[in-house]
Amino acid sequence: MAEARAGSRYTKSRLNQVSERDANKYVMGVEPRFQKPDRAVKRRILELLDLPKEGEWTHHTFDLVLTPPDADVLTVENADRYINDLRLIEVKATRKAIRSAALNGFFFGTTARQYELARAAKGKYLYAFVVLNDDNEYGHPFYVLVTPEGVDRRTQSKRLQYQVQFKRDSQASPEEQPSRIPLDLLQQVRAEPEGDVLPPS
Repeated sequence: MAEARAGSRYTKSRLNQVSERDANKYVMGVEPRFQKPDRAVKRRILELLDLPKEGEWTHHTFDLVLTPPDADVLTVENADRYINDLRLIEVKATRKAIRSAALNGFFFGTTARQYELARAAKGKYLYAFVVLNDDNEYGHPFYVLVTPEGVDRRTQSKRLQYQVQFKRDSQASPEEQPSRIPLDLLQQVRAEPEGDVLPPS
C-alpha cells in the first residue's frame, strides 16, 4: 500500500487517533485510578450528575474517569456508589516537545460541548494534558491535570470549530458525480476504519 503523504488530512487524523490511544494507555498505566468506561457506563454517569437539562451531554464529551482509591471497575449498576467522588477526564495529547507542567505552547482541539460540560459539571471535569515526548525538564513523558479555569488562564487564543453531520436520506444531484481519486489516496482511505465513504472503483 502506498504510504500516506505527510501533512495530509487523513494522515493527521490517524496520527491524532493513535496519539489519543497512546495517551489513554499512558495515564492509565501511571495512575490505576483512571478507568475507561464503556458507552453505557458513561451515559449512566452523565445521568447521575446534576447537569442542566437543556445541555446536550453525550459520551463523546469525556474520555476517562478518575475514581477513588480501590474503586471497583465502574458499571451501570455501581456508578451511583461512586458518583460523588468521580472526576470526568478529557484527554489531550501531543508528541511535541513541551518543556514542563506549565504546558507552554501546547496546542489542542476541543468542542463547544466539552467546554459546556466542563463548566456544567461544577468541579467534576478535568483535562489531562499528556506529553508523549521525553525532551523536557523531566526526561520522560508526563501528564498534567488541569481544571477548566486553568485552561482559561493558559489560553492564548481559540476559534470556533463546527462539527457537521449530513442527513441520512439525502440524494445526490445530477451535477454531483463521483470524482476520480488517485490510487494511492484511495488505498490509504480504504485502510482507515473510519475513513470517508468512497464510491466503488
